[in-house]
Amino acid sequence: MRSENRRVTALAVACLWLLNGLVTGSISAKLPEIAERLDLTPLQLGLALLGQTIGLMAVVFGVSPVLVRRYGPRSVGIVAGVLYSASIALPGIAQGVVMLFAAMLVIGVFNAPIDVAMGDLAGELEERWETKLMSRFEFAFNLGLLVAAVLAFLAADRFSLPVYLTAIAGLGVVLMVAAIPWLPASPAPEEEGKIKEGFTREIVALAVLAAAGLWAEATVLDWMGLFFTQELDAEPSDYAIGLLCFVAGLMASLWAGKRLVERFGPVRIVRVGAMAFAAGLLLTVLSGSVILACAGLALAGFGFVNAHPLALSAACRVGRATALAKVVGVGYVGAAVAKPVIGGVAGLTSLTVALALMALVAVVIFVGASALYEDEESRVAGTAGPPAALLAHERAGGNGGPVIAYDNRPGELVVTVDLIGPGSNASEAVMALVQALFNLKPTSMQFERILVRVASYINPSPSEGMPDVEARLLARIRATADGVNGIGGVGEPVLDFVEGLGWRAVIAATVEQSAAEGDRVLEQCAATVGEAFPEIAEVIVCREVRLG
Repeated sequence: MRSENRRVTALAVACLWLLNGLVTGSISAKLPEIAERLDLTPLQLGLALLGQTIGLMAVVFGVSPVLVRRYGPRSVGIVAGVLYSASIALPGIAQGVVMLFAAMLVIGVFNAPIDVAMGDLAGELEERWETKLMSRFEFAFNLGLLVAAVLAFLAADRFSLPVYLTAIAGLGVVLMVAAIPWLPASPAPEEEGKIKEGFTREIVALAVLAAAGLWAEATVLDWMGLFFTQELDAEPSDYAIGLLCFVAGLMASLWAGKRLVERFGPVRIVRVGAMAFAAGLLLTVLSGSVILACAGLALAGFGFVNAHPLALSAACRVGRATALAKVVGVGYVGAAVAKPVIGGVAGLTSLTVALALMALVAVVIFVGASALYEDEESRVAGTAGPPAALLAHERAGGNGGPVIAYDNRPGELVVTVDLIGPGSNASEAVMALVQALFNLKPTSMQFERILVRVASYINPSPSEGMPDVEARLLARIRATADGVNGIGGVGEPVLDFVEGLGWRAVIAATVEQSAAEGDRVLEQCAATVGEAFPEIAEVIVCREVRLG
C-alpha cells in the first residue's frame, strides 16, 4: 500500500474543489449568452436557474449523506465529479426555458453529491492531520472560478456556446480522472450511534450562515452577467473582466483568511467581511461605470467569502457527512430563494433595484456570524477571577473531573485551559498556549517542568479514541519543548471529562519565581492567548491543580 504524501493528497482533494469551481464558473460566465440566445427575461432566467437548486436540494439532504456514508466520499466524489463535468454541456443545447430548466435540474442533481463528498474529504483531512484546511480548499474552488473566467474571456466571440461548454465538460472529466489515483482512501463508515439526527440549534445557526453566504455568491454569479449587458450596456468580455475581479477578491481573502481568523477571530472577520460585501455590491450596481463596477465586485468578493467555508468547517466538527449535508442543503435554500426573488423583483422594478436590495444579505451574515462562536468574548474570562465554566463545574460536584484549589504556593505557575471542540482544534490550541508561554517568559524565568493534561470533546463518551489522541499530543508537546532553555521535563497528558463542559485540557507549569511574578505572567498569557487563539473557548488561570 502506497504511503500517504500529504501534499499530493491535499492537491488531489483540491482538484475536486477546483473542478466544482470550474464548472460553476463556466455556467455563470455564459449565462448572459444563454439568456440572449433564448431571449429570456430576468424572471424567466431566474425560474430556469431554480432548476439547479431544486436538483441540489432533492439530493443533498437524504441521498448524498447516505451515499457518502455507505460508499465513502472518495467513490462518491469520483462518480459525481465525472457526471457533473459532463452535464455542463446540456445548457448549450437547450432550445427554450423548459429545456434549460431541465438541464439545470440535471446539473443540480450531480452537483449535490460532489459538494458533500469534497467537504467530507476536507473535513476528514483536517481531523486526521490536525490542521485547518477548509479555507485552502475553498481557495481551490475559487481558483476554478478564476480559470473559468479567464477561459470565458479568451473564448469570447471565438467559439459557439455548445462547443465551448462541451470543451469545458471534457476538461473537467480529464481533471477528475487525473486526480483519482491520489485521492485519499475513504474513512470507516460513521457508526449510527455517532450520527446526530435532526436539526440541532447549532446546525440551524450554521445553516443560516451558509445560506446567506451562498445567497451572496448567487447574487453575483447568477445575475451580474445580465446586469453588465443590460443595465451597463457592456460587452460579455467586460463581464468576464468583472468576474475576474470578483474571483481575485475571493482568492485574496481566502489566501489571507487563515491568518486573519487566527489573529482576529472568525466572528470579527465574517462581520467586517459582510460590511465589505454590502459596500462592494452597492458600488457595483449604483456607480453606472464598468470600471467602478469591477472594483466593487473585487471588494464584494473579498468581503463575503469566509462565511461559507467557516460554516462548513464548523459543520464538519459537529458530525461530518450528516451535519455537513444539512448545512450544505439548507445553504442551497439560500441560493434557491435568491434566484426567483431577484428575478421577480427585477421584473417588478429593475435589475439595478433588485441587486441593490441584495445588500441586505450582509445583515444576515453579520448576525449569523455568532454561530461560529456563541460566546467568543468568554475566551478571556480567566483574567478576572474564577470563570463561569469553572464555577459551573464546581457546582456540578466535580463529575469525575479535576478539583481546582487556589493555594498561593510560591513559585507554582499553573495554566488551565478548557477546550470544547474536536481533537484537532484541541491539540492545536494547547500547543499554541504552550508556545505562548515560551514566547512570553522573561529571560529570568526557568521552566523546571511542564505537565500537560489535555483532551477535547471528541464523542459523548470519554472511553473511546483517547489513547491515540494522548500519544499524538504528547509527541507534539515534546517536539515543541525540545531545545527550549529551562525545560526540565514534560509530563504525560491526562484526559478529564467534565459533564456539561466536554473535555478539560490542563497545562501545569512550575517556575522558579515568586507568586507575584507568576501572577503577572499568567495575566499576560491569558490576555495574549485569548486574543490570538480563537480555538480556545475559555482561558482559566489558577496557581495549582489538584486531581480529586
